[in-house]
Amino acid sequence: MKRDSILALAELFAIVANKNLKIDNKLYLDVFTNFLTSVVEESYVKDILKFFSDNLAESATGDNLKKLSLNSVKLIAKLEKLKSSLSSCERYFVFLHLIILNNKTGYTEYSEAFLDEVAHSFEIEQDLKTKIRTFIENNEENRELADSILFVHDELILFLPSIDTYLHNGKKLAKNEVCVLDKDSIVTDFEGKNYFFSEFRALCGNSEENEKFSLVVKNLEYKIKNKTLVQKTSVKFDSSQLIGIVGNSGSGKTSFLKCLAGFETKYSGEVGFVSDVDKNFNLAFVQQENSFVPKLSVEEHLYERAKFLQYDKQKSHEKINEILEFVNISEQRDNLVCKTDFSLDQISGGQQKRLAIATELLVNPSVLLLDEPTSGLSSEDAYDIMAKLKQLTKQGKLVIASIHQPELDLFLMFDKILVFDDGGYTVYFGKPQDAVEYVRKIDERIDRKTVFTLSKRPSILLNLLKENKAKNNKESLKHKLYSIFINENKSLEDLDLKTNVQTNRLNGLRSFLYYLRFGFFVDFKHKLRLLLMLVLPLIAGVLLSLVTRYSYGETYQYFYNPNIPVWLLIVLTIAVFVGLVSSGHEFIYLRKYINNKYKISPNYLPHVLAVSLRYVIYSFIQTLALVLPSVFIVGAGFHFADMFLFSFLMCVWGSLFGLLLSYLLKTNLMVYLLIPLIIIPQLVYSGALIRFSEFNKNKNSEREIPVVASLIPMRWAAEGVIYNLYAENPYYSKLYENRCELYEASYFADIYVPELMELKKTDSLQVYEILKNEQIEFIENFVNIDNSLSNIEQYYKVIKQNCLQKEDSIITAMPNGSEAKLKYSNQAISNIVNYVNKGNFIAIKNAKTCRNFKNIYSNNNLQIENEKYMVGSKSLCNITLKTGQFNLLVLIALDVFLFFLLVVVATLKRSR
Repeated sequence: MKRDSILALAELFAIVANKNLKIDNKLYLDVFTNFLTSVVEESYVKDILKFFSDNLAESATGDNLKKLSLNSVKLIAKLEKLKSSLSSCERYFVFLHLIILNNKTGYTEYSEAFLDEVAHSFEIEQDLKTKIRTFIENNEENRELADSILFVHDELILFLPSIDTYLHNGKKLAKNEVCVLDKDSIVTDFEGKNYFFSEFRALCGNSEENEKFSLVVKNLEYKIKNKTLVQKTSVKFDSSQLIGIVGNSGSGKTSFLKCLAGFETKYSGEVGFVSDVDKNFNLAFVQQENSFVPKLSVEEHLYERAKFLQYDKQKSHEKINEILEFVNISEQRDNLVCKTDFSLDQISGGQQKRLAIATELLVNPSVLLLDEPTSGLSSEDAYDIMAKLKQLTKQGKLVIASIHQPELDLFLMFDKILVFDDGGYTVYFGKPQDAVEYVRKIDERIDRKTVFTLSKRPSILLNLLKENKAKNNKESLKHKLYSIFINENKSLEDLDLKTNVQTNRLNGLRSFLYYLRFGFFVDFKHKLRLLLMLVLPLIAGVLLSLVTRYSYGETYQYFYNPNIPVWLLIVLTIAVFVGLVSSGHEFIYLRKYINNKYKISPNYLPHVLAVSLRYVIYSFIQTLALVLPSVFIVGAGFHFADMFLFSFLMCVWGSLFGLLLSYLLKTNLMVYLLIPLIIIPQLVYSGALIRFSEFNKNKNSEREIPVVASLIPMRWAAEGVIYNLYAENPYYSKLYENRCELYEASYFADIYVPELMELKKTDSLQVYEILKNEQIEFIENFVNIDNSLSNIEQYYKVIKQNCLQKEDSIITAMPNGSEAKLKYSNQAISNIVNYVNKGNFIAIKNAKTCRNFKNIYSNNNLQIENEKYMVGSKSLCNITLKTGQFNLLVLIALDVFLFFLLVVVATLKRSR
């Protein structure tokens, strides 16, 4: 007990004494003196008695006596001050002893009312006074030990011995003399048996009637890469008990809990339930490292979990308030839990542990598993956490918690402990107070320093095991204890277990909507990141466009801007980069938080769908911010739709690829280090930065476009955008169809026929085969090859002449034709389109010709072995589309493929 508690008791007892005018204050002084000498160190008694006497003298005057009426402001203020300075346990302590002291001096009307006022101010239930008085006045002879105790508070129990042979912490207790037990108390009976505080709590008889069940582990063994983390173990845990998993670091405690919780599945053996009731049971697991969402408050965490569980609003509100009250964090409900780096924010480490427990309690688990729930906490916080866990067992729950090097009071709160030794060996299962003596007996220890009741140090247990660590043979203490443990639990192997652990079957559509809303909710909590994510594309696009807006004259003309190809390539690259950077953290940032939800409801598909849709929406906004100002700055506003569609699909691809990386990798750093390796191939295989014809021939073989380029989205996006900027602009779109005919005629008249005439000199048979394969209509009345080639040449020259005349008439008919060309077409784009085919305009192989002339005006029947770059249209499965349209569909297909790959990866990772 603390000095403040005793002083508060002295102050309140002095008020009661001075209000009872019928009894001399000397009686109160004697009673209080006897009390002090029994509970306080001798060196402090004199000072506290003086404080009590001074308060007696001060409040004995008529004026002060009048002022301290029950409804006086001074008394109420005094009680409120005491309440704020004392903890919950200290308030109960003062109240208990106030009743006990009043019982010895006699009750008065004022003292009765005063006790009620203290109870009200101290927030103590009003009927406790009656319960305590009834208990104190119970003088029944030969009472059972359970009838001699009264549970008052998590840390306080009243003990009224019916015989005078009990010792309390070594001091003899008088018969029917009430004693207040705290968590450090040890009561010894006449036979020398010790009773610890936890045992008295178990005897209080305040457990609720609950359905009984047992969690049974049969031959569980867990290995990783031929290393055994948990040796073959069989054990049975009963409901309504608090079980401790005790052992040194690395002894297998956490691995064992993860196997029970289902977080690890690659173990041999069986975990299930035994119960007389036909029902399913569910488990919840509170991991050592808390999984919270930065910038969310305590209450928001609980509401998010309730929404995930699809509780209705009324049920959520009631359940959350109930749980907040239970774990004593209702006053912190609006406090932020953690910062963006997951460090503590507005609540303490102990309150974080309470929140973690509260979050899992929303599931209403039959079994609550906790890994090191007291690690890193103060002694007071640790005890309070354990007290709450003990309360849960009164509701019929089974609570299993691992703990390392516990203090005595925590150690003795467990109903039973399961002890692990190094190597994953289970060496003891039973009451904690018996563990040390059990090991001493097996190890034949007779020294006093290892007697638990003398040293009162739980660390003795682990020290005894540690002393034998060097002996790693079958005769070692560890193997002896393990062998005994296995034999004692061998009968469990005959039990039939129910393994159908309950999982929450949630509505898929509601889960999808929850994850979608939750994602936006969390993002909006991180306002700066969200702002940068949406504004940076705008800034990048504007700066890029301003830098690349160049013209030779004073007046800007889009036609003469040589930077347009660079501009469109960088815009597409920025789109990919923005997508990658935006989503690369997604599955890493809240991995533990989301994984906990997967354990509650293992349906991952709604989450993947929701996250993907959220980043598609972000991609839309980011692309709009990137492209909208950019196209108007460089004067290409007429192609906003084309630039937006291709950039949007590239941004979506980047976002999905970033999600895939975040699913596969463990840290954000690894994701961001890989981004350059993703961006560089986009530039290299775009076809705009390096022409495919100039690739290393050893790498490119005889193909114009490398096979790997077909998997690179930039190859399709760059080609599609360049095609649209060239062939679909308002100027050239009117000439395009005519030019297709013009350049086809030019090809056959000026390239095809001369090439075949030259080939005829050395291989006339192959020329004939080519004509038969490609120009069958010109050899129906075959005379000779020269005649057929001459007919072909004349035919296409006529078509060429007609097309030239038609183009002139189209241009003439255009209003402001020359201005339209400068406004809508770009010289640098035209150079790329036309220069890409510079060189050999025709190739002949196996009696077939291949056109490589003005491909932008030709069709490519898409085949892997002869795929061409920058063609006018593409055919696949008898469907012919313009290159811009075709490439757009390819990008959509790549995005869809990436989404399904993400789903497959999620499936495989969840099944592991």
